[in-house]
Amino acid sequence: MAPSLCPRLTAALVTIFIVYSSDAFDGIGKYSQESGYRTFLERVASETDTQDVARSGGLDVDFNCPIIPPSPAVPTSVHRLRPADVNMVAALGDSITAGNGAAALTLLGCLFNYRGRSFSIGGLRTINEHVTIPNILKLYNPSLKGYSTGVCGYEEWCSHLNYAEAGAVSQDVYAQASDLINNMRNNLDVDFTNDWKIITLFIGGNDLCDYCTDTVMYSAQAYVQSVQRTLDLLHTEVPRVFVNVVQVVEVVEIAQVSGLVCNIMHSYLCDCAIDEHYQPMVHNATKEYQALLTELVSSGRYDTREDFTVVLQPFLENTRVPLTEDGDPDLSYFAPDCFHFSSKGHSAAALALWNNMLEPVQQKKTQWVTNEPFECPTEEQPYFYTMLNSVNATVARTPRVGDTKHDGVVQSPGSTSRPLWLIMGTTLTILGGVALLVAMVTYKMKSRINRKGEKTSLINNHEMIATAAPPHKQHDGSPDYI
Repeated sequence: MAPSLCPRLTAALVTIFIVYSSDAFDGIGKYSQESGYRTFLERVASETDTQDVARSGGLDVDFNCPIIPPSPAVPTSVHRLRPADVNMVAALGDSITAGNGAAALTLLGCLFNYRGRSFSIGGLRTINEHVTIPNILKLYNPSLKGYSTGVCGYEEWCSHLNYAEAGAVSQDVYAQASDLINNMRNNLDVDFTNDWKIITLFIGGNDLCDYCTDTVMYSAQAYVQSVQRTLDLLHTEVPRVFVNVVQVVEVVEIAQVSGLVCNIMHSYLCDCAIDEHYQPMVHNATKEYQALLTELVSSGRYDTREDFTVVLQPFLENTRVPLTEDGDPDLSYFAPDCFHFSSKGHSAAALALWNNMLEPVQQKKTQWVTNEPFECPTEEQPYFYTMLNSVNATVARTPRVGDTKHDGVVQSPGSTSRPLWLIMGTTLTILGGVALLVAMVTYKMKSRINRKGEKTSLINNHEMIATAAPPHKQHDGSPDYI
């Protein structure tokens, strides 16, 4: 669908106000249909990459793991899958996985999908600049395929097998999975049958951010139904795959990141999480989401084939906003909208996800620890952990020197808070951001109305169940939420 005239005019107006801002032309590029669009975005990606590395400095941690070679013969069991055996990566999800704002220096930059920096699917440059799962895996297999490389939208030139879409909720990921499967089947670079794949699914934040507007549509039951439907599709259609399901995050935590710009952006992006009246409701819903998702993945439903498994990676389950030495929220982990991850935030999430993948089920960390060391595969245990190969498994913990906790919240020694004036820029930037916010709120209201209409129709006409009935057990004892 073509963008409306209002956002185009707003983008042009904002550009006049902040023409000297480093991300000023991002707004124009978002809505541009000129032939130079791709060249323009490549230039934006190159310029912001240099600026971002200088700004965030990345994580203060080195990857010192030994490079374990691939299996002597291509494995037939997902429970004996080594990092070097992985041929391709793919991802499903929302704006976090799409990389919204990851390299942004102003609010306008948050409109863009910096997919090459996404924690689970970005492959821009190397691990020395951006810690991502693909950049780690490329150390083991330089021929890795599927990762995103630049700044682009859904199914555009740099996305590759990143099918995450900004604004997506759980009901949207089934369509993403269908598109992904069709791409892999028809892509000449993909050996659909024989390539080992890692697919990472991270969804649920937008459901929770809208929970207070419709507690039936965004109930925990509806959420897990949608996730189950997607995983069932992958289980039926895709061979040789290790599926990461990232546990949903506690969205009410964003209320800790406050300030003029942060509060305005939160009211647009996730108003249910910052409204004190609704916060207890959203918190309880988050715990329901997490409990039902854990029950689904641990049920054994997806361990009926030797070449397929689903593993819940819970590193965000109890993660709290990182703090500076002064006890203030560390804004260097956030994009200028105070909601999405910055490039540094994506690097921290990638490190935590990688460590979860190398921790036995039941022994996985449920929060990230800033600048924690990398867990490493070893000659004795070179495989990614699954539910079946975790039986009787133990993992030696690497000491985390220098990391402390502050009232149960992870503190990041040596990190510095990004002052609000750097986010706000000049007074003209504020004026431009307010103008942009008006257009964004209008667009979101229209999108929400359209989305509810479409999803109500889908629920009435197809497979989705709109009631909050408890799951029943299948004949094999696993829960069935559909």
